[in-house]
Order: sequence, then structure tokens, then C-alpha cells
Amino acid sequence: MAAVVALPLRNEAELIGPMLAALEASIGRTDLACGLVAVANDTADESPGVIRGWAERTGHAAAVCEVRLDPEVRGAPHARRLAMDLAARLAPDALLLTTDADCRVGADWISGNATWLADGAVLVCGAVDTDEAEIAALPGLVEACGVAESRLYRLLEARWRELVPDGSRRFVQRAMGASIALRASDYLELGGLPTPRSSEDRALATEVRLRGRRIETPEDVRVVASCRLLGRAEGGMAGALLDRTRSPDPECDEALVPWPVLEARAAAWREIHASGVADPHGVFERACDVRPGLVAERMRLSAVRAALEAVDAG
Repeated sequence: MAAVVALPLRNEAELIGPMLAALEASIGRTDLACGLVAVANDTADESPGVIRGWAERTGHAAAVCEVRLDPEVRGAPHARRLAMDLAARLAPDALLLTTDADCRVGADWISGNATWLADGAVLVCGAVDTDEAEIAALPGLVEACGVAESRLYRLLEARWRELVPDGSRRFVQRAMGASIALRASDYLELGGLPTPRSSEDRALATEVRLRGRRIETPEDVRVVASCRLLGRAEGGMAGALLDRTRSPDPECDEALVPWPVLEARAAAWREIHASGVADPHGVFERACDVRPGLVAERMRLSAVRAALEAVDAG
């Protein structure tokens, strides 16, 4: 068995060194034969040369594709799609992983993904941490927002498990392009990576879930993402961090919802799941977009803090 990492990048020469060093360490912790397929689109710096130099120095297999894309398809989704397509066709029997050029994968990232896939998962969506030193260098509201988000997320998730004890659906199906893994054969069978304007990672997870396939979101598969404020992905981490440096009441993670909405969604899921409908996940997700009581506006920090204060007040 082999593993191939698909990497989209554009003008990442200043960030990719730590990513490659972390990847090399992770390769050293697995018995799998590993390779890297990178797509550098519309790149004006030395990013491709950095990868080629890394491959020559380490002896690891690497393919670098330099392309120019039309402006309407120049974003992260199409670049990641191309990298994953190439990787899957070069190694159709391999494990297919993807991350970002400004991330540092954990030492057990490759082996951990391989373990979950061997256990039967079709898609493995790893956890993404932010660089603590870089967060500390940003305005204090950025870190405060992250702390509040994390606490409310844990509380909402715990309550969801109480309301949906059979585990038929999770509170949130985490999926970030910084850490995704599946078999190349499954990737090809799924038809490849969806290419919306943004959130291609979540779109892939939705496609897998709607087919009734198993998704895992393990805590032991982790990467560390940089805290850069300018990124290529619309609606990505960089944009969220930038907003938090500018707004006194920034938007928070879109997964967070007020307590009444969580209760209503759990009740709706139990009803839909019990009905025996052929596509319960799809029906539920469409209901969350339109049904009164299930629709939620994106919470801002003030609303997150209010929800936490309600918990503390009992």
C-alpha cells in the first residue's frame, strides 16, 4: 500500500518549508511508500522549485504541475481538485491525502489516516489547530473568539449526543481541506472533489454522507495551520482571522447555533430518521435551510458569549 499527498499552492515559498519538513517527519513514521503531487497555479515565486529541491534532497517521490488557470477557476477548490485528480490517477490503489501549503501535519498524520481508513472509514477529516505563537501575536479578541467558540462547540456537541443518543447523525461533520484522507479508488468512484466557489471540503463530506458512507473525524489526526490573514480560499480561515482583527463583534464558526435551534434540529432529525425516508441526511440538511425554527443566522461573538452566560447562570 502507498500514500500520496495532493497539495494545491500558489505563491507559498515563504510558508512551504515548515510544511515539507513536517511532511517528511510524518513519512518517517509510516511504512507506507509515500509521494507528493503538487499543483502550483498562477505562481510567481519559487514554490515549485522549493518542492523539487525537497524531493531531490530527501529522495521522496514528487510531481509538480505548474499551470495557469482562468480567473473564474483560479481559487483553491479547482487547484485542489486538479491535484487530487492527478494523484488519484497516478496512484489509483493508494491512499489519497490532502493538506494546505501553510500547514504542518502531525508526526502521525499519515499513519493515523491510514489506520482509520483500514478500519473502514471512507473519508477521514482531521482536526486543525491554529499556531499558538501566531495567534498570540494577533489582537486579543482573535484568541478570545476562538476560546469562546471552542467552549460553546463542546457544550452543543455534548447536548446533541444526549438528544440523539443512537449516534445516527453527528452534531457537525467537520471537514477542512487542511486534513482530508480517503482511498484514491473511492475518490474516483465519488466523481472527484466538488468545485463550488468555496468550501469544497465540506461539499466532499456531504457527498460521502449522502451516499451513506462512513466518515470519521478523529482527534488523533491533526495539523497545525498558520494564522496568515490573507489566503486564497473564499470564506476560509485567513478571512475569518482578518475579520476578527477588524470587527468588535466578529462572526464565529458557522457550525454554532443558539440552544433553541439545536433542540429543534435534534427533534427534526429524530423525526426524519425514524420516518424511513431514503435520504434522511439530505432531507434534514434541506430542512435546516428552510424550515422555521431550524434556520439559524451566523452567530457573532456577542451571541456566543450570551449563550455561554446562559449556561453559567444555570
